[in-house]
Amino acid sequence: AWSVAVVGCLAAAAAAVAWSWRAVREEEAWCAERGAWRRGVPEVRAWDARAGACPLVARGAVREEAWLGENGWRRLEELGADASEPLAYDVKREGSVFTYWDNGSLLSAVASATHERAEETRRERVLRAIKTRRARYGGAARLFSASLEAALVRLLGRLTPREAGATPRAPALWIAAAGTASAPHFDMFHNAHVVLSGPKFVRLWPPEEAPGFDVHPATHPAARQARRDDRRDAPLVRLDSGDLVFVPAGWIHRFEAAGDRPVIAVSLTSLPSEFAHFDTLARSPEALPFADSRRTWTAHSFASSLHLFARALARNLDAHDLLADLVARAYSDEVR
Repeated sequence: AWSVAVVGCLAAAAAAVAWSWRAVREEEAWCAERGAWRRGVPEVRAWDARAGACPLVARGAVREEAWLGENGWRRLEELGADASEPLAYDVKREGSVFTYWDNGSLLSAVASATHERAEETRRERVLRAIKTRRARYGGAARLFSASLEAALVRLLGRLTPREAGATPRAPALWIAAAGTASAPHFDMFHNAHVVLSGPKFVRLWPPEEAPGFDVHPATHPAARQARRDDRRDAPLVRLDSGDLVFVPAGWIHRFEAAGDRPVIAVSLTSLPSEFAHFDTLARSPEALPFADSRRTWTAHSFASSLHLFARALARNLDAHDLLADLVARAYSDEVR
């Protein structure tokens, strides 16, 4: 039977500040009663509109011993043996907190010089580096090994969050050295984060707490990452091998490999339906009339065009003061 703990549900806007992890009935029947579960696995859909999507922890979500603990490391070595392309991973010379850089950002080339990267062709060397240094790999499982991605889909595909109109994404692999952590941040996708070799620890804060973290704006390569990492006012929850934490889109979270062993985890994610609706709007000619898919955009031309367009849009919507402030912050000298 699964042991399930529901965390931080916002019963109403008035109660949003006073949130906490709350244990609920642990018998398997609870899962069936809720109507939001499939094959004993949490399914992201039809959440109570007053509460929003609740984070939750599911104990023993994965029970295949061949993938758990030390066996998980052996599976990575076996399935990565046929990979031949260089694999980039992160290294910390100083400190232990990693910040994820959006490598798809047009501005990332400028900022990535501050983020140390290493490359290895042989996967066992990457794993050895993570076990012996302050290093981590975080990215698509297929980049580590196509064979690994296929195996993870077979093993964990049923755990991918489901929601009407949502867009499932390929599994991501996270391997982190003992004693390291990720900076607090929020994601645009729902995340079923499964620990294969733990322990791993997590803290979560609801979306309305984001201003208190001084989050980087969307125009920064460290978009959605917190500038502040001094808050410990949320409970620290331990995830052992086989455990799952569901992090809804928008929730601030901080993962830690706080034990004495490196950690392997897999993120099974899906973009909420709102993302597809917004993406459709943003790609329409009416949304960005100056955009032309035949044109090659540079960081400078893209930022400059949006800067001018946003100000013109603000004037036409008679919301100049509000949007001008947002534009000023998003394209400030610090962000540039």
